[in-house]
Amino acid sequence: MTSSTTLTADPSVKQHYFEGFPVGYYDDLHPDAGMTMEMNRFSTGEPDMIEEIRSVSPRIHDLKDYTREFLALGQAALKRGEKLKGACYLRGAEFCMFGDDPRKQPTRREYIQLMREHFGFKDENHFNVPYEGGTLSAYRLPPPAQTKGRIVVFGGFDSYIEEWFPMQRYFADVGYDVVAFDGPGQGSTLHDSQLHFTPEWHKPVAAVLDYFKLDDVTLWGISFGGCLVVRAAAYEPRVRRIVCDNICTEFFEVWMTMAKPAVRAAVSSLVKIGADNVIDILVERAMKGSVNTAWGVQQGLQVMGSKTPSELFNNLKL
Repeated sequence: MTSSTTLTADPSVKQHYFEGFPVGYYDDLHPDAGMTMEMNRFSTGEPDMIEEIRSVSPRIHDLKDYTREFLALGQAALKRGEKLKGACYLRGAEFCMFGDDPRKQPTRREYIQLMREHFGFKDENHFNVPYEGGTLSAYRLPPPAQTKGRIVVFGGFDSYIEEWFPMQRYFADVGYDVVAFDGPGQGSTLHDSQLHFTPEWHKPVAAVLDYFKLDDVTLWGISFGGCLVVRAAAYEPRVRRIVCDNICTEFFEVWMTMAKPAVRAAVSSLVKIGADNVIDILVERAMKGSVNTAWGVQQGLQVMGSKTPSELFNNLKL
């Protein structure tokens, strides 16, 4: 792990730093490893932001605390005119809100608008790609006259494509034609068009390629997208190269790593034998005893379009 001392002591870091790309990982932000990961994820990586997060961390004991503290940090940053920092804090707060929280949608929309403003994405750079009765939210900056290549990028299980504006802006600035989009179950495509996840990822990819008339593309999948990018390339011949920005071959097993070994073994066995009623009872009981579990299951149900925990687990076994 990289400490803050290491990050600030090396003068060469700034020479390679592009705004919005955090450098390093701080493993001392919170006693809970999951919260530490999210705190790293929704930060710029700049020392002042890390110190702000570290200052409120002792007051964070559950998701409600996390939401309260990150909303307050976001509002304070915006009052100081710090758009990127404020956007990151708001995204962190929104990430931990339950789907029925009345603050979720306004916070989500403010985050997106702030990211667009900060990274210079105008209305004409945003596109609604028709797809199965709804639209896929996509962005494309004006392609260069002599492009180095075409990149199509998407995120993972719970990302917003706006999180990857720094990547899109960077590659566009150095001569690539970059299209980024939220697929079914992701970002605005999920929340505005109510399009849920599909394992047939070549279908939304094909819709994007058709819409922008693209061929010979590099397809880039981030996080869970590292699994989806391989699935899409297997069926879509216009994809000539892929980047797995994380390698994920079995998403159900990723979910199960969050459970204790005994629970993991029990749930896996119940899924195998199709004991759906038992799974639903056990998971609903666990949700009542843990805010984190309740949030995770509700998030999964929303993304996958599942109605019950057992249906969710079966859908996760791609």
